[in-house]
Amino acid sequence: MDVVNDSGTEGSGSEPAESEYDHSDPAPSTDTSAPITSAPLSHLPTAAHTQAVLRRVVAVLRVMEYLIDSPTEYGKATAPIPHHLSDADRSLLEFASENLDKYLPFRERAPAVKRARTIVGPYAPTHVRTREGFFSALVFRSILYGAEYMFDHPFFFQNDAKLVNDYATMPFDSNLLKKKYFVDNNIYGATARDVTPVSRLWTATAKDIPFNFTNPGPNAPPIPFSAFRDKIRRMKPTRVYPQCGDLTSYLVTADYVYADVVMMPTVDEMGALIHDLGKGALIGLRKMGLVYVHPSIKKFKPKNKPPVMEVVEAFRTFFNFVSSALTSAEQTRMGWDVIMAEHFLCKISRFHNRRVLKFS
Repeated sequence: MDVVNDSGTEGSGSEPAESEYDHSDPAPSTDTSAPITSAPLSHLPTAAHTQAVLRRVVAVLRVMEYLIDSPTEYGKATAPIPHHLSDADRSLLEFASENLDKYLPFRERAPAVKRARTIVGPYAPTHVRTREGFFSALVFRSILYGAEYMFDHPFFFQNDAKLVNDYATMPFDSNLLKKKYFVDNNIYGATARDVTPVSRLWTATAKDIPFNFTNPGPNAPPIPFSAFRDKIRRMKPTRVYPQCGDLTSYLVTADYVYADVVMMPTVDEMGALIHDLGKGALIGLRKMGLVYVHPSIKKFKPKNKPPVMEVVEAFRTFFNFVSSALTSAEQTRMGWDVIMAEHFLCKISRFHNRRVLKFS
């Protein structure tokens, strides 16, 4: 398998860089606008090696189930690792336990996400379709996700004042410690996010709410996934929502799927989104051998990514194999769907890079 560095950053003028998983301003790719033709969803891989790799990732999901119910402290799992597991599985669990918000493959079971869906967060039912909820959702994903602050304080905000005041007045021994308390710049990979844009985010939500979703008409249908994401990440001429680049806009949009605001993407749509992002999930498909990229390519750019249809087919293969292997009870417990599948691919990439997951 080719090893790809997942810690690089790309800048965007004055915008903080997002990581190999999350970069701010991608050059447009003509591939992503190509039409996607439908193909049978019954397609499964036949190569023995590919089958073995896919069986291994299913086994990884089943091992990682041990962490779903673990007590946590600031996102770290505190339950003991079962002794009966193999050394490889124990190493994987010990590694992931250090930060479930960064490494847990079950997206909606991560501590930060679960907290965001309670009354203290932006996705509580009473908060979802409000300007304050949307502002808090942008702050959650672009600033606070995984940081200690969001575990110690409510992060449904009435406006920008509380967070601005907390950042200005909370005592810390150093500015570095203060910033780390409010922003985890390793949670998405290496990034340069900070609290500074919070007031600009509040101002932006006064002028622009995607599709006016906070004030829907009666029986308003869910908003198409890509359309909602495009509204968040757009430029005119500078970014409308600061620090909400390619991945952050994707994450916010995915959060709103589970709040019944946005449509769940189809399998093929998610494959195209993975191609468009060109980050962790695409790297995961590459490391599993489901897409081929020349070994000389260490970082994806619009012109060196595999064709969009190859990525769509690879994701379909991955998703359908795992879906057929998991029982319905397992899928429910894990929260398995196309969004979790993309999320899991990012974790596969990270596990492989850290050498706690091997395919040969």
